[in-house]
Amino acid sequence: MNLIDGSLFKVIDKETEERRASVSVPGRLVPRGRKRVAYRKMVMGLAYLGLFVVMGGQYNFGIATQDWFPKKSLIYRVAIFQICGFLERSKYYAIWTLTEGASILTGLGFTGFSPSGATRWDGAANVIVGTIEFAPNMKVLLDSWNMKTNVWLRECVYKRVTPKGKKPGFRSSMITFATSAFWHGIAGGYYLTFLFGGFVQTVGRLCRSHIRPLFLPATYVASRTAPPPPQTFIKRVYDLVGTLTCILILNYLAAPFMLLTWHDSILGWSRLAWYGHVMIVSAMAFFYGGGTGFLKRIQAARVKKAGVGKSETNGNGTPSGATTPNLVQTLPPLDDVAKEMEKTKFMRNLN
Repeated sequence: MNLIDGSLFKVIDKETEERRASVSVPGRLVPRGRKRVAYRKMVMGLAYLGLFVVMGGQYNFGIATQDWFPKKSLIYRVAIFQICGFLERSKYYAIWTLTEGASILTGLGFTGFSPSGATRWDGAANVIVGTIEFAPNMKVLLDSWNMKTNVWLRECVYKRVTPKGKKPGFRSSMITFATSAFWHGIAGGYYLTFLFGGFVQTVGRLCRSHIRPLFLPATYVASRTAPPPPQTFIKRVYDLVGTLTCILILNYLAAPFMLLTWHDSILGWSRLAWYGHVMIVSAMAFFYGGGTGFLKRIQAARVKKAGVGKSETNGNGTPSGATTPNLVQTLPPLDDVAKEMEKTKFMRNLN
């Protein structure tokens, strides 16, 4: 089943579980609470499946290719497309949640205890639905989608194709990208989604690096051990705008993946007035047309006014360190490809 739905477990984990099941040892070997969690996952998975079965046939990305769709107003088309996006994802939520519950029921996925002493079973998760639907940025969203496949790509492709003694770079990124694309198939829609996704991830990184700090206190220094930033009113507004933007871009980005053919994908995007391309191209034009330097100067002025030392920033006026705890490194690492592109002479001249 793992080969079909994309979930991943290490062979050693499975072998350990089989040895445990084959040896009769007095006492309880599996922590309590797994059945309760597993059955809850089963109910959730069946609910997602029922939602897809009942409504997925009527509300899906295929409506963009139907004759009645372009006759509606643009606002209506964009709005209903967001509903279709959730229902399209519900089938993935269903299968991944059901297999997570099945894994937990066998004893896999135990990750320790909560502060209250309850057992935690997060190790079998392949998707975090709430985080995806309400993600404040694309990085958080992608880190919560198909998590086990991301681990496999990172460990079995991205790292292994990197020459010994060197760091993964453009070559490793492109090989991993090609592997992921070919994994899904040869339909043109897959490649449109992955290609456009690279630009989406680049814009997301630029926004997070240069816009997000402006909505945080100038004295806040992010790091892996730092507490979350204070949730001020302006920060909440920023997160809300980010969530709405993520959903709009996600559903636009995923459309070719579900429509499959090149013709239907282009037709679907055109009937949405290419709004995703307009958003991403406009953002890239801003950042590479001088916006990056402008935002750096604003943040540097804020930091200077707050009296933050240079040692606490990364040199461009933004706080140093990681800004978001990374659940799983998202692969294919399209962001690495984007960074390599940004290092070219052409892109440096634009900035």
